[in-house]
Amino acid sequence: MSILLLGAPGSGKSYFVENIKPQYSEVYDADYDIPGLAGWTDMNGDVVIFPQKPTVAWLETHSFNWNENILRDFLLEHPSAIVCGIAANAFELARLFDRAFYLKVAPELLRERMLSGNRKNARGKTIAEIEQITHAITEEHIPQAHKYNITILDASCAPSEIFASII
Repeated sequence: MSILLLGAPGSGKSYFVENIKPQYSEVYDADYDIPGLAGWTDMNGDVVIFPQKPTVAWLETHSFNWNENILRDFLLEHPSAIVCGIAANAFELARLFDRAFYLKVAPELLRERMLSGNRKNARGKTIAEIEQITHAITEEHIPQAHKYNITILDASCAPSEIFASII
């Protein structure tokens, strides 16, 4: 059974992968474990490089997307995969999975996690990004989770609790 675990940057997806991988080897971080899956594009769909300090204007005119063909091929090779990540088109691509979940993170916890200095991911290092991500959670992610019948989970739970909920 393939499972998609979505969540905004800072919701704990990478932390989940790190903590569950010893128990379940078929868990993957979409940002790092699936070559060619994800990338930033401009409004024309051309691939671009994410800047070190993106502005709100840059974030509003670019998007982070998954390549559907690469994801489909990956799932054919890994039918029991748990894929963790987020992309502008991830909610729509949830249809490729048997089950899908969304980790909802409170704004205060998101800010704390993003500014902790422990993150490996370059995303969310500026106040502009944190504001954009917080806005995306309420205005985009939650409505899309409802639209695509994606189960919402509490991102403040321990990885073992989240794993138990999705299995």
